Amino acid sequence: MSHFNWFLRGENLIYIKIQKIQQGDKYLRETVIQEYKPFIIKAISQCMGKYIDVENSEEFSIALSAFNEAIDRYNVENGGDFFEYCKLIIHDRIIDYKRSNKKNSSVYPFSYFDDEIYNAFENKYLVDEKSQLEAVEIKDEILSLKKTLERFQINFDDLVLYSPKHKDSIKLCIKIARIIANNEELFAKLLHSRNIPLKELMTRVDVHQRTVERNRKFIITVTLLLKSNLDVLKGYVENTESGGTSLG
Repeated sequence: MSHFNWFLRGENLIYIKIQKIQQGDKYLRETVIQEYKPFIIKAISQCMGKYIDVENSEEFSIALSAFNEAIDRYNVENGGDFFEYCKLIIHDRIIDYKRSNKKNSSVYPFSYFDDEIYNAFENKYLVDEKSQLEAVEIKDEILSLKKTLERFQINFDDLVLYSPKHKDSIKLCIKIARIIANNEELFAKLLHSRNIPLKELMTRVDVHQRTVERNRKFIITVTLLLKSNLDVLKGYVENTESGGTSLG
């Protein structure tokens, strides 16, 4: 049975259902969506920081679509946590929606931002001056990243204290993160364990294991950014890779 053993137990029937849906069971898809509406609502509320009125919420429609997307894209054989995967997709789609709305509005609701978190992260990572619109987008993305990192028990203070300091080390960690992000099996295991799959990773990179362990939180953060739709923050990663402004 190999890696299928873990999801064939009764408490993991969701994975069997996903497999059947991907094989074309439309009725089961609707049943699963209805069954997990409370989960979807909770995921939206966590992303928005407030309770969502399902009857009059565009965000709820977006989250339903994201849940469907997660079902279609989830790789059962890799064995990652489906619900963590769902949360990532829902958060990314909600952020896309919020960003799109702000681009079409001249009013920017700054009051709900956590300035302390934003400033701590900005002082470390965002050294260029930003336009008002880009600043709004960055703050939205930072809040989304913060919520994602909480599930991995990582906070911004950790990143400030424990990120690599030298450019070569930063680039090496980004390279490692990209290897994880580009490999479905490694990324699924990262989501499932909320940690770097060291054993599997070490067969794919030529670095000392202590280097990975010492920079674990930074590598996880960059990996999640690379797999996200947080385009502004992701741009800093790509800029650092190409030799531009450093993340460190």
